[in-house]
Amino acid sequence: MAPTTFEQKLAHLKREAEHYADYLSDEEVEDEVATKAHEEADFCNDYSMAVVVGGLPVVDEAKHGKLLNVVKKIFGQVGAVVDIHMPFGASGKTTGYAFVEYDQEAHANDAVRTINNFALDKRHTMLVNKYADIERFQQTPAEFVASKVDKFTEPKNLQTWLTDPARRDMFMPSMKLLEKKSLRADGVHDFFWSPTDPILAYWAPEGNNVPARVSLVELPSRREVRQKNLFNVSDCKLHWHPNGTFLCVKVTRHSKSKKTLYTNFELFRVHEQLVPVEMLEVKENIVAFAWEPKGTRFATVHGEGQQRLNVSFYDMDGGSKGAKEVTLLYTLADKACSHLYWSPLGNNIVLAGLGEINGQLEFWDANEQQSITVQEHFKCTHVEWDPSGRVVATAVCQPLDNSYYKFTMDNGYTLWTFQGKQLLEEKKDAFYQFLWRPRPRTLLSDDEYNHVVKNLKKFEKRFDQMDRLKERERLAAEKAERNRKENEFQELLEKRLATAAARRAEYVALLGGYDSEDESEYIVQSHTYDDVLEIKEEVMRK
Repeated sequence: MAPTTFEQKLAHLKREAEHYADYLSDEEVEDEVATKAHEEADFCNDYSMAVVVGGLPVVDEAKHGKLLNVVKKIFGQVGAVVDIHMPFGASGKTTGYAFVEYDQEAHANDAVRTINNFALDKRHTMLVNKYADIERFQQTPAEFVASKVDKFTEPKNLQTWLTDPARRDMFMPSMKLLEKKSLRADGVHDFFWSPTDPILAYWAPEGNNVPARVSLVELPSRREVRQKNLFNVSDCKLHWHPNGTFLCVKVTRHSKSKKTLYTNFELFRVHEQLVPVEMLEVKENIVAFAWEPKGTRFATVHGEGQQRLNVSFYDMDGGSKGAKEVTLLYTLADKACSHLYWSPLGNNIVLAGLGEINGQLEFWDANEQQSITVQEHFKCTHVEWDPSGRVVATAVCQPLDNSYYKFTMDNGYTLWTFQGKQLLEEKKDAFYQFLWRPRPRTLLSDDEYNHVVKNLKKFEKRFDQMDRLKERERLAAEKAERNRKENEFQELLEKRLATAAARRAEYVALLGGYDSEDESEYIVQSHTYDDVLEIKEEVMRK
C-alpha cells in the first residue's frame, strides 16, 4: 500500500535511506564501513535540493499528467528539474502536494523565494518550502527554551596608541593654504621637511645667471633661516638627520668643461646659532650616505668600482678637545658594500652589498671599529631594522617594475640579531614587502626615564632573575614533554611486545610446539678440518 500522508511518506523515505545505506556498505572493512555508511546516509538523506509544493489541485489519474506538466513548466523556469513526484491518496486522487528535485541547492532556494504564494488559478495558490525546513520545523520542541547569554568580555583595544583619550579615530577636518598664500621658491627642484622642527629645506638649480642655492625656511613665519649659494651644480641630494640637528646636502659639481664630476658635502648645523655650514670635499664617487640616528656620526660609501668600495666614518663633533668640526674617523677599504643601514640606537651598522653584490652583509661595531660577523642573504633586496635596534630583517622582494622576473626565486625574509646571528628564515612565494610595526613613543616621563637609567643595574638584576625563571620553566616543560613521549612510547612498545608474544605462541602452536627462533631447539657442533696446502723440501748446506 502506497503511503498517503506526508508523515507516512517521510517515514517511508527514511526506511529506504537506511536500507540503501546497509546495502551499499555490505562486505567492507570495519574502518571503512562506518565511514561509507555515514557518507551514504548523508547522501541518501540529503534533501537540500528538494522542495515541497502544497496547495495544488486534487485531480484523478486522467488529469495527473497534465497537472504534472504544468508544475514542471513553472518550476523549470528557475533551474533544471531532476524529478517531480506527485503522490496519490487512498481515494485514487492526488493529495494536493508534490516533491520537486533540482540539480543544485541554489535553484531550490530560488524556487522557494520566487514561486512561494504563486497563484496557479483563482482557487489554488502554491506554497513552496524546502524539504529540510519542514523536517526541521517538525523537530521544534513544544516548550520554549531560552538561549544561553554569554557573559560580556571586553575585547582587546586595538587603538591604544591613538592620541585621543577616548580612543576615537581622528582625521583632519579641513586643510587650507597657510595665510592664504604660497611660499615663493623660484625654480625649486626638490624639498624635504625637518623630521622634528617646522623647517623646510629645498634647493633650486642654476638659471638666468642666478647660482644654485639651498634654503632653509621656518614656518609659519616664512623666515629664511639659512641660504647657501652653489656654483657649477649638476645635482643635489638632501639628507636630514633623524633628530633634525643636521642637514647634509650632497652636491655633485661639474668642471667648466662639464666633462668632469666631483662631489662635496654641505653640512648645516641647524640647531646652532646662525646655522653654520661646513664643506667636506670627496674626490671619489659617492655611492651611499647615512646618518647615525642617535649621534653625530655619518658614514659614506665611495669609490670608482662596482664590487669593492670604501666605507668612511665621520663625526660632526670630532675635532680636538671636543671642537665642533667635521672629522674623518677611519676608512674601511675594499668592502663589498653598496648600502648603509644604521641601528636605530646607533653604534651598530650593517654594511650591505645589494644588487650586483648578491646580498653580502657585514655587521660592524662603529665604536670598537671592528667587524662582528659577515653573513650572506643571496639576492637580498631590502634591509629593515627593528625599531628597538635588536633585530635586523633582510628580504628578497619581488619588484613591480620591469625587473619583476629577476627576483622571482628565493623570495622570503631572514631575521638576524644586531650581532649577525640568524634567528629565523622564511621562504614566501610572491613576496613584495616587509615592514616592522612602528614602535610607540615611551610612556615614561623625563624623571622616570632618568630614574631608570640611574638604577639600571638594579633593574638588570631583576630582569636577569626573571629570565632565569622563565628559562627554568621552559626547560621543565621540555623535560615533562619528553618524559610524556617516552612513557607513551614505552607503553606502546610493551603493548606491541605483548601482542607479538601472543601471536608467537599461536605460531608455535601451529608448528606443533616447535619454535624455530628458540636457540635451545638447536644443537651446536664444531668440526675442525686440517688441509695441507703445500709441501716443499729444501736441501740446506752444512
